[in-house]
Amino acid sequence: MFHSFTLAVALVLALATAPVTSAPDLLDKTDDTPDLVQTLPEVGLPGGGLAHCGPTAVSNSLVWLARHGHPDLAPQGVERPAVQGALVGLLASQRYMNTSLKAGTSPSKLMVGLEAYLQDHGVSGAVIGYQGARDIPPRFASGANSPDPRWLLRQFPGDAGAWMLIGWYRYDPETKIYKAFAGHWFSVVGYALDEAGRPDPFTPLVHDSAPPPRSQLYPTHDRMVLHPVPAGRRRIEEGPTASPTTPIYQIGGDAKLKPGADVGLLDGIVVTRLDGTWRAAR
Repeated sequence: MFHSFTLAVALVLALATAPVTSAPDLLDKTDDTPDLVQTLPEVGLPGGGLAHCGPTAVSNSLVWLARHGHPDLAPQGVERPAVQGALVGLLASQRYMNTSLKAGTSPSKLMVGLEAYLQDHGVSGAVIGYQGARDIPPRFASGANSPDPRWLLRQFPGDAGAWMLIGWYRYDPETKIYKAFAGHWFSVVGYALDEAGRPDPFTPLVHDSAPPPRSQLYPTHDRMVLHPVPAGRRRIEEGPTASPTTPIYQIGGDAKLKPGADVGLLDGIVVTRLDGTWRAAR
């Protein structure tokens, strides 16, 4: 009896600690993706972590990829905040994203750093793409200056990581212009379903690394809703531009605005696919 019980316990432990393989169409990444709060003292980031949303968001997705077939992308013990904090600090370093304590991490810095980190950790041939209005190296251009949530959903399944840059804007009713004053990176971890039971590209589930009260100290999957900005309110200073097929999106749902912001707008989308291929529209 003792030996049978011991064998059963050992089998359960082995199954619990074994790497999980990635299904090519896996869309629900909520449970295996951490939701680290960037300002936790035990995370130990410079400046209290206030400027580290970009590398924190990327670290969340790297942990998911490490748990799904790419173990070299995250260190052992990453379930502890201090260990994941060390990963965030590495990503934010000059070697990779070169995060600024004043300006945070631009899309260009985030992608250049992610590219170098993947290569340094045994992933060659991954593609990294961007949709948005910021200046970026040409190799990351996806051919769209307007971030399209439908493109993000198409690229998200399987061995992929995805992040959304939300700009915080104040609206001037006299000039009818939105003016940005800050931004924040979110990790995309899944999708809510529409009435037909299909993943809804305009209702992503996200992890928000901002400190409370905007987020919680325990893992939560915030249901972000993306609404088109009304047609009469599309004059934006140094932000996204509408195209004939892609409007500008503002956030709602569970996602919380930064204090002082009138609206959060979808400024940009970054996606990496480790298999090196972009998924075409069906």
